[in-house]
Amino acid sequence: MANHHKSEHEGSYSFLNISLSERLSDELARLHKECAYPNWDAYDAEPLLPETIAKAEEFLAQLPSTLRTPEVFVDPTGELFFEWKNEENDRAVAFVNQIGRISFSISQTGEPIFGHAYLSDIPKNLIEFLEIHFNQ
Repeated sequence: MANHHKSEHEGSYSFLNISLSERLSDELARLHKECAYPNWDAYDAEPLLPETIAKAEEFLAQLPSTLRTPEVFVDPTGELFFEWKNEENDRAVAFVNQIGRISFSISQTGEPIFGHAYLSDIPKNLIEFLEIHFNQ
């Protein structure tokens, strides 16, 4: 949904009071419409389920509203994934599935750190990394 928000360099428009879930709601709806059926990619992909969208929205709602809007993709497994990157080559990726399991990797110039968690227990190191490297 990058074409629906201004970058931090364009004027003073800010999303600081709008959650990531709200900022990405149109994009999530579009992806669901395009990927809601089996084989949506013509390579046997699993469908993107409404439960996965709901869990992704829960995940996004738990993140600080000061974060940059991530890119969002649908994985052939039916999971949603969110990717943050910056100019310093820092990167964070979080996959969310229909039961609220989060698989993530974070990297800053070195080897990535991988982890798994559930929505009820999002790791503090993931949130801290996102806040340090991907604030608006």
